[in-house]
Amino acid sequence: MKNRHGFFAKTSLQGQPEAMSPEKKLNTLNLIVATHNRGKIAEITSLLHEVGRPYGFFQALDVIDAGTLGAAAPPETEADFRGNARLKAHAVANFLK
Repeated sequence: MKNRHGFFAKTSLQGQPEAMSPEKKLNTLNLIVATHNRGKIAEITSLLHEVGRPYGFFQALDVIDAGTLGAAAPPETEADFRGNARLKAHAVANFLK
């Protein structure tokens, strides 16, 4: 499955996005969010496009989730949201190194 810029992976036979190669697909118009929740990605994308519309910002920005990149979701072992968010961000950053 690809967006208008071709950054998302193609869809597998089961209808799920296949992992994409980070070095081939990333550019300066990508925002990577450390989540595997597609609903969150849709909300963030909508918010950024709505906020940026009057100024011409964010319209070409692709918001990409960690799952689409092929990064594994780490176990949520921290006591709070902030700690788990930090674990996820570090996992994605390490995946992209």
